[in-house]
Amino acid sequence: MNDVLQLMKILHLLQGGWSVLKNKQSRRGKSLILEEICFGEEYSMEKLHEKRDEQEMNRAFAVSDFYQLLSLSVQWPEKELAEALLNGSFHNDSVNILEEIGCQDEEIHLIENLFGKLRNQEIGYDLFLKDMMGEYTRLFNHPEQPVISIYESLFTNQSNEKIIMFLNPVALDAERCYREAGLHLTNTSKEPADHMATELEFMMYLYGSKGIALKEQNRERLGRIDERIAEFEEQHLLKWINPFFTLLEEKAEHPAYMGIAKVAKAGLKEVLYKPV
Repeated sequence: MNDVLQLMKILHLLQGGWSVLKNKQSRRGKSLILEEICFGEEYSMEKLHEKRDEQEMNRAFAVSDFYQLLSLSVQWPEKELAEALLNGSFHNDSVNILEEIGCQDEEIHLIENLFGKLRNQEIGYDLFLKDMMGEYTRLFNHPEQPVISIYESLFTNQSNEKIIMFLNPVALDAERCYREAGLHLTNTSKEPADHMATELEFMMYLYGSKGIALKEQNRERLGRIDERIAEFEEQHLLKWINPFFTLLEEKAEHPAYMGIAKVAKAGLKEVLYKPV
């Protein structure tokens, strides 16, 4: 009977019953229930908190890795990315990250199949990279009419007003978010602050910082980071990230960018605070 009661108490705690137990303690003084949980060797409150913090820390680092992967994927393609796509390391990293953040097996299986076809292509890295550069230009960098705007201000613009790059309200507010988090665009950066890769890199930084705060059990810093994540999602990412990668999946003609879009869509369903 005691074992059953103890298990029920643990389940009650995991389901959010901690506030009820705290109220009991404040009304009756020292609580026998709390004493039993706090000092029990197997199911102590301390161990429950440690386990939860460890899980949250690992997830934060996994989400940081996810955003880093996406950020690298929507930058101008370099030889390292082409090699990773062809030798399977991009495939392996994608699958491992998606598993860590809790994506569905069916979605991961589809992504595995798609990237598996890339690994079996008999094509040199240089030619593969050249093809990726051509596709990137067509999609994002075409001087007259790119298929998809890679800048939030242009992607979300619903009017016919001309957008001034770097100095429009969207780009300036994104830069404000970076600055308030202690970051700034590098002197070598030639892109506005609302470039998709930059926004994704910022989320990588925030979730990496969250993982460190959890590891150090710095609750004050953790609270500030969660506020920054929620603010940046609401003010920026949620306005265009899912439509952006949906459009990429529809318009991409190169298998690498088809796969990148699928990775993004599968992961974003698990990591965004709010649905779009």
